[in-house]
Amino acid sequence: MKQLTMIATLLVAACSPSANEPAANQTEKPAAREKPADVPSLAGEWSVTALGGKPLQQVFPMTASITADKATVHSECVTFAWSYTQDGNIVAFSPMSTGHCGRNQTTNENEIERALKGANIALFSKEGREVQLSGNGGTATLTRR
Repeated sequence: MKQLTMIATLLVAACSPSANEPAANQTEKPAAREKPADVPSLAGEWSVTALGGKPLQQVFPMTASITADKATVHSECVTFAWSYTQDGNIVAFSPMSTGHCGRNQTTNENEIERALKGANIALFSKEGREVQLSGNGGTATLTRR
């Protein structure tokens, strides 16, 4: 009889939840959700490193200076300026002015003009050190300087 009691006790213990398992009528607490990382600001100094996913084809560098509400792109003697808004990853650019010198715009200058004019999303990577501005005008990739 003693053996039967011991076997019954062992069987009950084997079927009972361990300290790490919830009982059958209990539910596990959902894991705490991590707060999404804040989206970086576009404000800062940037190098334009790619247009349409391809490196720049021109000899001289193209840079961007972005403040809280204005983006300016310099490419040798051509300067573009846009006012813009940023709400998280959503952006909107409005052309303000273009300054030219005595030459035609390069293909890359035409591409950056179209890309920013049509950009509606900013996708950040590399901990905010790179951003792709995309929309119906194409894609411009900028890297922080």
